Amino acid sequence: FFYANGNSNLPHNRIISDFAKSLRSATPRLVVSESVENNEQELSSTRNDLRQTIQDIVRVYTNPYDVESQRKIEEAIRLENVDRNLEHAMEYNPEAFGRVVMLYINCQVNGQPIAAFVDSGAQYTIMSLRCAER
Repeated sequence: FFYANGNSNLPHNRIISDFAKSLRSATPRLVVSESVENNEQELSSTRNDLRQTIQDIVRVYTNPYDVESQRKIEEAIRLENVDRNLEHAMEYNPEAFGRVVMLYINCQVNGQPIAAFVDSGAQYTIMSLRCAER
């Protein structure tokens, strides 16, 4: 075995461990473990899923005007739009995907105790008419 940096003196277990890590990151559905039987079953399942997907794609391309093919194309377009919308939302509205802690402080305005909301990014300070009249 030669490692990526050309060093063949690394222990055999280290090479296998590093290979397993890279395989795990490259193929998340394929679980790399000590058990060869589990890996073979998972690999077989992944291979069958891939084969089925390829057959579906070939079926759609060979007869695109078939009703079932049209449904698959429509579903693929819908999923692509969902992915695009999610990507757009995560890019332009990331606060919608995280937990935001609101900061309120107890303070006094003109001697009146109030709970004020602190927004560090605010460009203006606003107050309701009812609060201002107190």
